[in-house]
Amino acid sequence: MSPRINRHRQQGATLIISLVMLVMVTLLVVGTMSLSLTNLKVAGNMQYRSEAMAAANLAMEQVIGADFTINPQAQVITVDISRDNVTDYTVNIAQPTCIKIRVLNNSELTLPADLACVAGIGMGIGAQSLCAETRWEVIATVQDANSGGVVTLRQGVSKRMESTLAQSQCG
Repeated sequence: MSPRINRHRQQGATLIISLVMLVMVTLLVVGTMSLSLTNLKVAGNMQYRSEAMAAANLAMEQVIGADFTINPQAQVITVDISRDNVTDYTVNIAQPTCIKIRVLNNSELTLPADLACVAGIGMGIGAQSLCAETRWEVIATVQDANSGGVVTLRQGVSKRMESTLAQSQCG
């Protein structure tokens, strides 16, 4: 009779070991799923960031391509990245800020477009011209409505302009 009792005890031990293994496999599957979901979120955020940066660059190019120095103003530009006629991103362009001004000398005028800047033939090579080199900072901000993520892009722009206008814009 005693050998029979040992057999029943062994079958119970097999059941307990099987349950422990089942719990371990379940924990492994749950951990793997959690890691996969985290990786999916990271990939989605990276895609959003790339698209938002592309939208900010596109909006900046629109602002910089126009003559923004005449009347620098904040702007809101909508961007359709997917080209399906639905706005994907809204880009807020802060008012462009002039951060530096330098009046050019006649000797620095080398481009054909610079002829209008020459102050006068008799003024000498070192004389100041009628144009100035200005440096501007343009800041674009894109915010995702779903996640609340924000992408901010800064770009510096150099622009030649008439010196009295430059001094009034850049103070």
